[in-house]
Amino acid sequence: MITAITAKDKNTTAHLDERFGRCPYFAIHDHNTGKTEFIENPYRDDQGGVGTRVVELLANKEVTQVVATEFGPKAQALLEQLKIQMIVPADQSQTVEHIINNMN
Repeated sequence: MITAITAKDKNTTAHLDERFGRCPYFAIHDHNTGKTEFIENPYRDDQGGVGTRVVELLANKEVTQVVATEFGPKAQALLEQLKIQMIVPADQSQTVEHIINNMN
């Protein structure tokens, strides 16, 4: 299982970013290896269609679930179509590290 988490910075102490398509970074955590890599969101400053491009980026990274505070309707539809689980945590002020630890 591979999880993408929206992140305000590129380290595990960064907090969850509230913007799915426009977050600055994604923490990509592989639950099988325990490794976490951070990727920059290349679409965060684009004009439109950001959500679906981000979904395609994450799908190419073989992500199986995404943690974010909200998802736009087009991104949500594509995530559902690709069978990528969407997780909206109750506590949206968590750090990336806390989210990963709670998932393991």
